[in-house]
Amino acid sequence: ARSILAANTGQFALCMAARDIGIPFVEMQHGLFTSNHPDCLPQSALSSSADVMLPDMLTVYGAYAVELIADTALSQRERVRAVGNPTIEKGRQLRACHFKPNRRKPVITLTAQGLRDEDTAAFLAEFLRSASNDLTLNIRLHPGYDSRGVFEHSGVLADPRVRIMPGQSTPATHEIIALSDLHVSVFSTCHYDALGIG
Repeated sequence: ARSILAANTGQFALCMAARDIGIPFVEMQHGLFTSNHPDCLPQSALSSSADVMLPDMLTVYGAYAVELIADTALSQRERVRAVGNPTIEKGRQLRACHFKPNRRKPVITLTAQGLRDEDTAAFLAEFLRSASNDLTLNIRLHPGYDSRGVFEHSGVLADPRVRIMPGQSTPATHEIIALSDLHVSVFSTCHYDALGIG
């Protein structure tokens, strides 16, 4: 290996291994990353005599993401680069070429988070009961929390307008969002991705 790309924060063992063999460790932004994130050290951490473990580079989605961490140790060490997000760009292209809104049958995509799933299922059940129009409701389960049983128990999956999609299935989540009229979730940074996709 000549470098390591990690799409997550907190990969300290991998970062240390890269440092030990003398190759760059590049962390790629995953979700929302601000100066309030527990793995984002403040500038004051650099004044300590301890050896601070930082990635060699943090690549982020754009200028806004750079601004959000301007007062951090990574920024102070000039280790932050805006490189864009090819997944969002692909979603934007897909939407521009293939999405046509249909007011008679809107497509709504819910990305489940494994958080408040019982409340979310109850909300969806009530929504489906009161929505008399034709629609498609995609429920994309979180790749780490399979809450299918919660939605089955609520009766949501019995509605013919609902499609359940396992977290690791195809098409990819960003493709589903790109071809939807509305994105719904609880505590999901996919909201920012949906805005970027358009």
